[in-house]
Amino acid sequence: MSHRVRALASAENEDPQIVMGDREALHAAPRGREPEPPGERFWRAILAGLPNIEAMEVVERFFEVGAQVVGTPHPVGIFLAGCRECLAEWEVQAARGRRAPSPSAD
Repeated sequence: MSHRVRALASAENEDPQIVMGDREALHAAPRGREPEPPGERFWRAILAGLPNIEAMEVVERFFEVGAQVVGTPHPVGIFLAGCRECLAEWEVQAARGRRAPSPSAD
């Protein structure tokens, strides 16, 4: 136990072991959930918004291929890179006046 801890404990009339425990607690990892990997909350939010398993499989494949192309496993980086590439192509199509087919009114 350091001289500072003993001095602090005696100045505050506390047991030095309690003061040492308080100091250690200040430097301990926070309790509760462990920190999530980068982009994990983003990834879960995307999957939670999908309507079915087929859509989830498409999105999973997008991120698998995207990780190889972009060179990062970070879901936000993959998503942004995919958006940039897709947007460039869509802008060309939009400039030509090409529209997606509208749903039929059968």
